Amino acid sequence: MQAIEETLHRALEVFLCSQIARYLGGQHMDSGSLIACCLRTYSTLEEDERAEEIMRNQLVRPFMLDLLDDKMSQNQLSGTGKGMGLDPKAFESIVHQILEFVRNVAVPLTNAIHNELSSPIYQHLGTRVFWQEISASIISALPLVFVPGIPDRFHKNYLTARHLMDEFSRIFTLAAADTQANGENGGAGTKTSVLDSSCFAEFSRKWQLSAYFSICKKHALSVILKDGGAGQQSSPLKDDGAYPGSKYFSELPDGRKGGNGDEQHANAKMEKDKLDTLKRQYLLRRDWAARAVWAIEYCWSSEIYLEPLGTSFWHLTLQIVSWYEQMTDERISQLAVKDSSELAKNSATGGPEIGELLDYIHDMYVLRHQLVAYAKSVIFKKLLQSTETDAVVHQRNSPNVAADRDGVATAEAEAEAAVSGDAENLVTDIVQRLEPLDRTCSYALKNMGTAVVASSCNNLGSQIRRATSQFRHTNREPPTTPSPFISKLFSALRSIESQFLTRQSDNNSDGGGGGEMNSSGMAGEQEFRDRTRAMLRAET
Repeated sequence: MQAIEETLHRALEVFLCSQIARYLGGQHMDSGSLIACCLRTYSTLEEDERAEEIMRNQLVRPFMLDLLDDKMSQNQLSGTGKGMGLDPKAFESIVHQILEFVRNVAVPLTNAIHNELSSPIYQHLGTRVFWQEISASIISALPLVFVPGIPDRFHKNYLTARHLMDEFSRIFTLAAADTQANGENGGAGTKTSVLDSSCFAEFSRKWQLSAYFSICKKHALSVILKDGGAGQQSSPLKDDGAYPGSKYFSELPDGRKGGNGDEQHANAKMEKDKLDTLKRQYLLRRDWAARAVWAIEYCWSSEIYLEPLGTSFWHLTLQIVSWYEQMTDERISQLAVKDSSELAKNSATGGPEIGELLDYIHDMYVLRHQLVAYAKSVIFKKLLQSTETDAVVHQRNSPNVAADRDGVATAEAEAEAAVSGDAENLVTDIVQRLEPLDRTCSYALKNMGTAVVASSCNNLGSQIRRATSQFRHTNREPPTTPSPFISKLFSALRSIESQFLTRQSDNNSDGGGGGEMNSSGMAGEQEFRDRTRAMLRAET
């Protein structure tokens, strides 16, 4: 009996393999039905896992081996150093051919099997046969694709892999929905989920996202630490290894190519040009504010940002804002405690201290408005997109999604509603980080007004008070218009205001461009003008 049983098992396996070969040869109709009969037999024998293993070995593995061997023979997967990553174009070509295989081979076969079988045992053929073997082949043959040796390659390859998972999920979900909508799949009322999300999770965990983020964080911080009172820090343009976002910094030289004096000078000039461009674009004055914008834009640029790292990049953004707050707060405090007579003298003569102080205060108000707008228009949308993606994937993998075409749209709407209040939370986080600097700026403006009034206006004011007292002892009518002498009283205050407005006019004529935050920068400048005037006049 045992020998007979083994013979029947071998015959069943040989027959299944032959039908798979016929199916791959183009005889889909007959072979699909016969493969379903074989699977029913394996299910009766309670050996459905063995049937799935045979399908992986005979149906999917040969395709993957041929595909990868073909790429190897064309040298598309070779020529990269250890840990240097995989050529994104080669990986994109592989993914394209895999998806074609799924559409033309996998989906018709699973539909044919579900049409013949009412049992839910084989409802996960999409992942347990096709995705399991596809992902295992990629992990085994292309280990460098998961390594951020060259971050630009890693970024592009990860997006390609996400496209593979999303498209794979979409293809099978729509196919299952069509099957059930037509009253197929073994009878009315049977609902089939063709996806098992655990396989996707295992594949996603292979990607070294934490290592990629560490590299991005290092270069984002190097942008601000270059000129943040830490001259020993390395330039964001110079590093021992490749830096992520080379396209984002395409206008900048690659410091890794040399270190002689001419190249260093060229690097410094290009970096200065980048900062000057940011200052014109976002109506800023000092390098610290421009570096903060540079680093934040870097984090959320399409060449750097990845959805699973949204929270990490947001925390890094808050770190950058805190750095700017601390550095600027310290500098404003230093300028604000200068001797009153010196500050007043400089204000009247257009000296550097009063100009620098006004610039730092100006940048705080402008940058706060810009960051709030950027958080709402860019950061929030990216975080929302990440939340929607997770919700849609979960909805697609739920047991009843195939019978409900509105499931995905519902998941998107629920995800947006769930995080609709997060935009204000982002704004609150930024404003709270800048609150200490706001208080310092208010103190500095008050101190500046007090110093100017005390040093430049007090003597003239006392003379006016004495003249008023003496005038009371005469019988003459009081004057009805101010004396020209009064205009000298507030000349120091007007000097501060005109000095700022002159620089403001010059900056606006410099061709400051658009950008996500420029309109809010104008609002920040208006707040700075209003608060400066109000504080000076209040002190007067």
